[in-house]
Formats: sequence, C-alpha cells, structure tokens
Amino acid sequence: MNGAVDAAPAVQLVGIERRYGEIVAVRGIDLAIADGEFFSLLGPSGCGKTTTLRMISGLEEPTVGRVEVHGRDMTRVPPHRRPVTTVFQNYALFPHLNVFENVAFGLRRKGAAKEQLQDLLKAVQREVGITFVYVTHDQEEAFSMSDRVAVMNLGRVEQIGGPREVYARPSTLFVAQFVGASNHFPARVVDVLGAGRYRADLGALGTWPVTGVAGLAAGDEAVAIVRPEQVRAGTGGGSERSGEIGVSGRIADVSFVGPATHLTIDTAVGTVRCVAPGRADGAESATRFHWDAADAWLVAPRPPVVTA
Repeated sequence: MNGAVDAAPAVQLVGIERRYGEIVAVRGIDLAIADGEFFSLLGPSGCGKTTTLRMISGLEEPTVGRVEVHGRDMTRVPPHRRPVTTVFQNYALFPHLNVFENVAFGLRRKGAAKEQLQDLLKAVQREVGITFVYVTHDQEEAFSMSDRVAVMNLGRVEQIGGPREVYARPSTLFVAQFVGASNHFPARVVDVLGAGRYRADLGALGTWPVTGVAGLAAGDEAVAIVRPEQVRAGTGGGSERSGEIGVSGRIADVSFVGPATHLTIDTAVGTVRCVAPGRADGAESATRFHWDAADAWLVAPRPPVVTA
C-alpha cells in the first residue's frame, strides 16, 4: 500500500520486508513520509510497527527492500551514519522509585501540569520542524498528534491517511474495529451505483443506498459500519425517504462519562452502541434508535489473503 506525499519524502520505504527465519515480521511495505510530517505507525502488539521503525533507524536490516532518507539509499548504512535519531521506549529508571514516581519525577521538577506531554511533544515537533515517525498502539495518542497515520496488522499496512479519514472511512474491517468503537451489521451489495456508492441489503434493517470502500461488486457480502456517536435516540428512522435507518431496542446499560453518555442497546439485529452528548436527557428511556444511511460505511467482511 502506498502513502503518497506531495513533496520529496524525508523517509521512503520501498518494498520493505523483514524475516526472522520462518517468521515474517514486516511484509512488503511501501511508504513515503513528507519532510516535517508527524507520522504515526499504529497497530496492536506484534504487528510490525517497531520492526519498521528499527529498519528506518538502521537497528534492523531489511531482508528485502530499500530504505531512503531524503533521497539517499540508507539500507546498508550503519545507524551512527544515518541522519536519524531514535528515542527508545525503555528509559533509564530510578531503582528506588516505583513506576508512578519514575514517571512523575521529571514532570514535577519542571512544574508541569497533568496530561501535557502529548501537547509538548507536538509543539516541539512544530517548532523544530523535523520529521517524526512515532510508534504507538494507542489510537487517541496517534490521532491527537499525527498529520497522518499508518494502521498496521500482521506485518502489513492496511490503511494510510489523516486521522479523520482513517476513523470515518476505514478501508478494512480490522481498521474499523481497531480504530474506535463501531457497530457492525451484516450486509450484501445489491447494486453498484457508482465509485464507492452502493445499494445494500442490511437484512432486517432494509435496503439502503450507502457508501463504502471501492471495488465491491453486486452480490458481495459486506459489513456496514456505524460509529456509536452517529446513533441517535428518538422516534425517527425506518424509511428511505427520510434517509434514516431505524431500529427498536431496549437499553441494557448506561455509562455516564462526563461529556457523553454511553448506551448499550439490545435490538433484534444485535447489540447497538450509542454515544449521546452530555447527560443525554430522555435517551435512557428511549425505545427507538436511528442513524443516517449516509453515515453507514461498507467494508469487505474478510481481510486480504496474506501469503508468506
């Protein structure tokens, strides 16, 4: 999968692969990172993101492929001769302090307020203007700081894009499940209306015009993704003319988390999750829930086949 950028890339990976015997840690990644960009590699443990970072820094050598920095081939250049600096996850610790005290020590010395570190890191990056390649499994951390994000799984990049794009328009079911909470509804493509536009049968929810990933064909099985914050409590929904998909249900759980209320709803089509703003007055007694058909997003139900 390619991550195209407009300017000459600060870092470019061409067909990068890393094998450890029979284990393939990174599988054929092509990636371009722009000069001055804050770029995050996001994914679960073992997906290959740290191995990819180590190949950029020179701490690992690709089995196949090429690493370029500002247009220069650095694939066989040792780490100390690369114009790259690596900050490791494992830091020097005070053995007489516990975990909390180790983390708090430097912040207290600087008089820093709580939850400031991400903002500080982004501010430093903007001020200095250098390229950041950041590795994390924390989506909120990646989304709050990054210009673009690459979501990795099983050694491959499944999607590259801005945080809003990756969240709202996931390219695979894995990305939809990994990035934020989502409601999933089995679907079947009835007709292709245009590029990324379909008429889909959502079973008991009816047949609707929806958007989705490109390349689906009539008759294909799919999954309709709806984010919890797009679900509303009320009396609407149920007709194509209104453009709202509706379902009846019973509130099974309510969690108030300050700026929002999280509802878990039992329905005939399975569990539906809803995030309502604020105290969500009246939502706790609702028996009907709906969302715009335009907010549903189709993806294929199965990941691409991965070969060794």
